Amino acid sequence: MAFRAVCETEASAAARHTAVMNAINALTTKVNTIMSDLDNLTAAVAALQTSVTNAVAAIDTELAAIAAANTGNNPAIATAVTNIQNLTTALNTEVAKVTPPPPPST
Repeated sequence: MAFRAVCETEASAAARHTAVMNAINALTTKVNTIMSDLDNLTAAVAALQTSVTNAVAAIDTELAAIAAANTGNNPAIATAVTNIQNLTTALNTEVAKVTPPPPPST
């Protein structure tokens, strides 16, 4: 069986190059979109983390006021304060789990 050499024409090589470059450009656009979406998600997570941290601090302040006002040592109030403190601790734990890493340097 004899092999016949097949040479690519300049036109077909140029067309193939153009197709590859178009595919690379399309992928680059998609990667840039994904990176932008990741940046937006990271910013949203950071904002949510800040909001939760601020809310927990405000709740803790209110709990301290409630506990201080509980001069009659009402056990139901003391239990409610403790339960809410446990919930805010759990919130802080969850916030720590989603703390976004610093963005990579470019």
